[in-house]
Amino acid sequence: SLALGASLGFSAAEKPRVIVSSDIGCTDQDDNQSMAHVLLYADTLDLEGLIASPYGPGRKRDILGTIDAYEKDFATLRTHSARYPTPAALRAITKQGAPEAAGDAGYDVPSEGSQWIIECARRPDPRRLWLLVWGGIDDVAQALHDAPDILPKLRVYWIGGPNKKWSANAYNYLEQRHRNLWIIEANSTYSGWF
Repeated sequence: SLALGASLGFSAAEKPRVIVSSDIGCTDQDDNQSMAHVLLYADTLDLEGLIASPYGPGRKRDILGTIDAYEKDFATLRTHSARYPTPAALRAITKQGAPEAAGDAGYDVPSEGSQWIIECARRPDPRRLWLLVWGGIDDVAQALHDAPDILPKLRVYWIGGPNKKWSANAYNYLEQRHRNLWIIEANSTYSGWF
């Protein structure tokens, strides 16, 4: 709604900047469904990144598989809106995040995904950067460790629940070192999708 958009910091004329971090391809199929859903609405978003993140065996190839399916419907989608991003554009913003959960410190080494978060956040764009984290929060923790200056630009929506267990070290790092991070942590409401 317009009121919700205004309360979150963007006008009706602006599309929100969004990066999705997903554990797609893991132990359940929820993120496969969610990724298809977000691509259906991609014409209403300024989609800046799709990151494959832990927990589990999910990898960048799983996001690319969803983009392959999107490509099959792309011509039809474009008849409804010329703002749908091309499959090539989506592939260009698809990145591999940390393949494993962070160690005791809550961060380890930069990943393609964490570096992409930094790059996007540092763009000269006055809008906030929304991070929709559907899996591990490790890439967010790594990005903030490596570039704490990006914190004011970020707005994080994280599906906690079991992901909190898999990303305990990254979560603890964020909670202890980045207390001013704007974050919604959903620990139970997501379960309505199962």
